[in-house]
Amino acid sequence: MSRPTADDLAAAYRRAWPSLIGQLVRDYGSLELAEDCVQEAAARALDAGPLRDPIAWVATVARRLAVDELRKEQVRRRKAPLLAEPAVMAPTAPATTGDDRLDLLVLACHPVLPAGSRMPLALRFVLGVPTEALADAFGVEHQAMSARLTRAKRRLDAHGRRFDPPGPGHRGEVYGEICVLYTLGHTALAGPLLGREADRSTAVELARAAARAWPADPEAKGLVALLLLTEARTPGRRDTTGRPVTLREADRASWDARLVSEGLGLAAEALPSMGRFALQAGIAGLHSAAPTWEETDWPAVVALYDRLLERWPSPGAAVARAVAIGYGEGPEAGLAALERVPGPFGGALARQVAAARADLLRLAGRTLEARAAYGEALTLERNQVLRDFLTGQLAELAG
Repeated sequence: MSRPTADDLAAAYRRAWPSLIGQLVRDYGSLELAEDCVQEAAARALDAGPLRDPIAWVATVARRLAVDELRKEQVRRRKAPLLAEPAVMAPTAPATTGDDRLDLLVLACHPVLPAGSRMPLALRFVLGVPTEALADAFGVEHQAMSARLTRAKRRLDAHGRRFDPPGPGHRGEVYGEICVLYTLGHTALAGPLLGREADRSTAVELARAAARAWPADPEAKGLVALLLLTEARTPGRRDTTGRPVTLREADRASWDARLVSEGLGLAAEALPSMGRFALQAGIAGLHSAAPTWEETDWPAVVALYDRLLERWPSPGAAVARAVAIGYGEGPEAGLAALERVPGPFGGALARQVAAARADLLRLAGRTLEARAAYGEALTLERNQVLRDFLTGQLAELAG
């Protein structure tokens, strides 16, 4: 039996991370303790020699480390009872969803946490994203992100019983985080890859788990529908040369017909609720059901965006609505709608606005302005595949 390499262990560790953390949290009630013990056990696995089942080994060692740490804390409390905090926290309630990853996501989205801590915590504990990568993604220093995560974990630990069944508002937060997890897998914020299939698959599995856990909530069905309809189109995101293409240019014959059919069925069930994800699924369904780009029902798309903005006034949705107006009523109408989207724009949204403006200006025949907008989008874009795409758009306009 060969010694596992660091890469082998890292891949297995990432897959098992939510289960390893979730079980320790349920048993010992502390998210910070669970993470510290799992990380220490994983580090020891590299020096443990050949392992038949490295994840089971890590789980066993992490549990022993947790027990040892709690015993040490009990000794410290006996020696200095007035100076130490309670050592053994009450175990949390049993899992409520049947999926360790979804349980941790419910935990990461807990209302006791500040909004700015929920997404980093979700990425850390559901996808196992390293702290340094989170710091880069959120544009902060590594030390600041580490401190933010530590404060969030301690706040949850102080809260007590954490695996409580989520109410409607809390579920909506969970759905939103799943959607963001999928978006980050669909289009990476930076780096050489367009996206990560593993992260998209995790998000789809989480959405399905949410629909099983809360079957009476139409928003759960809407979320599954939205992700399935988006995932069905991923084979058509590139042409035969590997170059990214827009939805307008995509080969619709390459789309996954099974996922389209399932997504359309779920979208039809969810849409009467007119919830955020039901409406987004309805929009995705209109795109997926159209035989060609030209046959897209643009007035219906815009009408659903109007309802979506009433329900969820997001700048990103307003930008997408402006693009839909541009294709349905003409590029000048789309540009006018885009100008009405309130700013300021930052991060990925700034790139989305610049790229949308460039596309509409190009359609309007305003080449010089389009080139400037593509150039702006290029300066903001950090994903290398999309940078290459924008560079190609600029070259075509220059030609």
